[in-house]
Amino acid sequence: MYFYENVKKKNMKKIAFITLILAVVVTTAFTLATIWKVVDADKVVVNFALKKEGTKGTFTGIDASIDFDEANPSKSSIKATIKVKSLKTDSAKRDGHLQTAEFFDAEKYPTITFVSNEIVKSEKGFTAKGKLTMKGKTLDEQVWFSFDEKGSDAKLNGVMEVSPYEFGVMKDSKSKDEVVKISVTIPLKK
Repeated sequence: MYFYENVKKKNMKKIAFITLILAVVVTTAFTLATIWKVVDADKVVVNFALKKEGTKGTFTGIDASIDFDEANPSKSSIKATIKVKSLKTDSAKRDGHLQTAEFFDAEKYPTITFVSNEIVKSEKGFTAKGKLTMKGKTLDEQVWFSFDEKGSDAKLNGVMEVSPYEFGVMKDSKSKDEVVKISVTIPLKK
């Protein structure tokens, strides 16, 4: 009888342990962020405007990895890259000049990348804090964004402001206080 009781206790412990493991796995699976795919990435337009100078333009196309859960933003992440050569303003001559080493140096630094390291709920949506790499320099920046989910579709509308001078894109002393406002709308699908 003693042997049977001992085996029964060991089996109960195994069952309890397996149940605990399954509970952890199931709970974890439902707290992971949703992986969103960019719809027509080549057609996504990133707008920019220099506040003081007034120059406006766009970058087209985006390579993005967006893992986002609106209910649990701390488990979320964003990585987005644009190609410098996709830059367009209202002047082809200016576009060519902006590609040179004096500004973006597109041959040496062909992309601009943002990688989040923290996403938090904010007053008007969410804030993604992370690293922006431009012209070989990486600085802490943040993107304020809203996320509008409808079934398996969503839109991320983001805005950030950066100093081109800090990235070495505008080098003269008059540019120290210039700020570039960058905005993007990214259509997404689960």
